Amino acid sequence: MKLCSLFAAAALLIGAAACTPAGNKSAENSAEASCPDDGARLPGTGLCQGRVANYFDPARLSAATGDRPEGCSYVINETMTHDPNQAILYNALSCKGKTTKLEFSAGARSASLDWGVSGFFDNVPKAGEEGSERVRLFPLEGVADAKAMILDMARATAREEKAKAIEVAACEIRPAGEGFPVDAFMVDVNDAYKKLNKLGPYDGLKDGPDAGAYVACGSYGYDGGLSYWMVRDGYAWFVKQTQDLPDFDAGSLTVFRKGSDGAWGPVG
Repeated sequence: MKLCSLFAAAALLIGAAACTPAGNKSAENSAEASCPDDGARLPGTGLCQGRVANYFDPARLSAATGDRPEGCSYVINETMTHDPNQAILYNALSCKGKTTKLEFSAGARSASLDWGVSGFFDNVPKAGEEGSERVRLFPLEGVADAKAMILDMARATAREEKAKAIEVAACEIRPAGEGFPVDAFMVDVNDAYKKLNKLGPYDGLKDGPDAGAYVACGSYGYDGGLSYWMVRDGYAWFVKQTQDLPDFDAGSLTVFRKGSDGAWGPVG
């Protein structure tokens, strides 16, 4: 089965997720002349950067209370989608006057968030270049079971990448666990397969930093614990972390939409 066939039933078009801002969580109208705290407005939505965190689910911003590099802080930034009434907001690392900025790129069946600017790293790949993609988004309009879709897609990709049939059959959804967003999960092989093949915690014969390390279930599967999935706000999000300090908090990713009254608010 070709991977593209997995999406046919969904008739997916980027930005067409059937979501509207929650009525009791609408942000302030961007037509106001100035922000109450005299702070900056985000250029796309016009929302006050110093106040917009009040409209987020607090659980999505919890990582911002942790350790960060000296001289750096988290600020809310935005990335506009191709739909002028939709934006993606997130906590971005800001260091020495430079703030992480992600760039949106739409495809036929999915979209990506790539590095535009990194607030922490120098010389990151430009948007569209190899290694620049931080997040891949799959719209979920018409999808009855998002996790089942993701598992099917991961298995299909693993087959295309010549994974063994026994490995593909063992792929399953599991929670990402501690250190990840509360709604994060991964596609990984089951415990029986790990034990049979001495993977992960069952690898007691190796020493050193790579003991227990493995990858499984293809490009959308387990890669040593650096990447994970989330389902929220009308999208399935595949987050590609690096071994270095993340320069934005993927757990904070939130879709905002402009209502008929001109006010922006989260779709959740």
